[in-house]
Amino acid sequence: MKDVVAALYALNTPVIAIPDFDIFDDSAKLKNLASAFGIEWSLISDNLNKILACLNADNGKIRNMIKKNGHTVLEGEAPSAYRDINGIFRKAGLFVVPVGEIESFDKTINKEKKEWIYDILERGNLNTEQGLETARTFVKAVVAYKPPSVGKEPPAGNE
Repeated sequence: MKDVVAALYALNTPVIAIPDFDIFDDSAKLKNLASAFGIEWSLISDNLNKILACLNADNGKIRNMIKKNGHTVLEGEAPSAYRDINGIFRKAGLFVVPVGEIESFDKTINKEKKEWIYDILERGNLNTEQGLETARTFVKAVVAYKPPSVGKEPPAGNE
């Protein structure tokens, strides 16, 4: 994702990225992606350490649940750390899937990415289906996003 973000910034194009929640479990990828959005690592590193401490607790029990559950499995200081990082990310155009991965917006469909989406779209009215309220809220936030400014230089270090 970071290469696409950097390339689009170079073309003065507004950018939004939507990674799965387990991006928090890979500091190197997260640092590169945050940098591509111009987010200073010092703004999130302390809070990320709180999230990582939670993921590493209990022999990684929580780590095994984040892909399917997202921020809801965080404990201790990690939920507020996530909230703070999420606020910074969203202002920059980085929208982490809060429920883990896209398929976790509706767990009644046991299919992977593309097939899950097709199944959801074939169901009927996405505006009123009760089980998709979290997905609607997330998508509304993405659609409402206003980029800080088009035409700024891409952040350095993203070659």
